[in-house]
Amino acid sequence: MKKSLLLIAMSLVCANFAVAGRQDIIDDGYTWFEAVSGEALGPNNIPVSTGWYLRINLKVFGEYPTHSALKVVISKAGKPVATTRCESARYSNTTGALDESFMNTVECWRKDTATKEIGISDVLVYTVNGATDEGKLVRNYKIDIKTVNRVRSGQEAGLSAPLYYINRHNEAPVSWVHLRPREYAGYLARISAPERLGANHVEFYFSLSPSEVGKNLPHGYMRCSVNGKRIVFEGPDGFADQAISRREMFYSVIYQDRVAPRFVRGTEYQDEIGFHVVRLLAPITWGEKRNRWDPRPALDDNPGSWECSLMNNGEVWRTWKFNVANGRPAVHPEQNGNINLDYNSYW
Repeated sequence: MKKSLLLIAMSLVCANFAVAGRQDIIDDGYTWFEAVSGEALGPNNIPVSTGWYLRINLKVFGEYPTHSALKVVISKAGKPVATTRCESARYSNTTGALDESFMNTVECWRKDTATKEIGISDVLVYTVNGATDEGKLVRNYKIDIKTVNRVRSGQEAGLSAPLYYINRHNEAPVSWVHLRPREYAGYLARISAPERLGANHVEFYFSLSPSEVGKNLPHGYMRCSVNGKRIVFEGPDGFADQAISRREMFYSVIYQDRVAPRFVRGTEYQDEIGFHVVRLLAPITWGEKRNRWDPRPALDDNPGSWECSLMNNGEVWRTWKFNVANGRPAVHPEQNGNINLDYNSYW
């Protein structure tokens, strides 16, 4: 099976799936890297590329003292090429809540770390203890940096600085389901979206590279079966089986050229390349918190082999298959030390 969260995530410390007491364990579902293209003015005020620098979102489970941080080192062929230290926010679970302690950083970046290295690079993630300044290597990701050509208006190709991006095409097969209690924020917890209230939520997260990058996915509907028997979604038409999509993370670049004769003058040829992580709020629930106003089917009431498809106008966009026992999906073997996810989450 192809394994990919940012190409290949290689765990340096094995972790049990149980969330209690995890320390120095990266949340792979939360990780997000962007290659931001840098520019400066060159001769005759023509923009020239300064390369790319990394925009970073990371979360690592555990208890950390004040002023602890995350340090990210980009390495090419074993040689460090850029280092970014990210001050981190801390959360300590002292109430026995379902989630766990962590520190995280959101949109951390430094323009002065720009590099023009492309291709496969390692991204080494270290925790930095705020009390002792001790660094600990906790994760090694691999990213694939590519460029797209751009042209200046009315000019030949290659006279404008290129754009850099991280290729995430091989993440298309990757998905996970998060069983979110109604009192808790979403897995990525960066933006809110319209949601049903009154019961626990089942959310699917998946990656895609859409043909129309700049637009959110339209809402669809779900068709589910358990052990081959169709699930009935009770409630108003158009709402009972509604599946609400929201892109949580995304970036895009536009390739340009004037190779074909029709594009030599006027508007150049353009091709947009982009990558999304989408949260899908499914019309199903889990756990004991139900009420009579919310008749969504529950995982707990339907043990067995599930198959759910996201659909729109009769077309199947994506299908998930998973087994449910004791009200929970089965833990994927990759979660036993290779892929690490937050509480109540299943790859």
